[in-house]
Amino acid sequence: MIAFEDEPQDGSFCLEDEKRKGLVMQDQEAIFVRVRIDQDEDGLLTATSPNMAGLFVVDRELPALIKEVPQVIIALLKAEKEHDFEIWRTRVEDPEERAWVAIPAHIAHQASGPQLSQ
Repeated sequence: MIAFEDEPQDGSFCLEDEKRKGLVMQDQEAIFVRVRIDQDEDGLLTATSPNMAGLFVVDRELPALIKEVPQVIIALLKAEKEHDFEIWRTRVEDPEERAWVAIPAHIAHQASGPQLSQ
């Protein structure tokens, strides 16, 4: 694992810091995807994203919905960017939103080394 003296101690990820260190190139940026989950009057859950056009997932069970969202994010990114991504769930302050960060697979593997597994 790559470590720097000025890394945040809370484990947070700062894209600008990663760019400065040369770990993320302009055309190979990490993509932060905010997802809002709403429930209609019939109990149907929908996941949409204000910053990722086309993300729309529907399910009756929250765990199934949460499991499917990253698969849809990867499919949308791969269609647009034409390369593979690694994706991790992350935290946001808004209790009504969920978030994932997608990093191009080759960048994720360079940064994490062989010891990281999902």
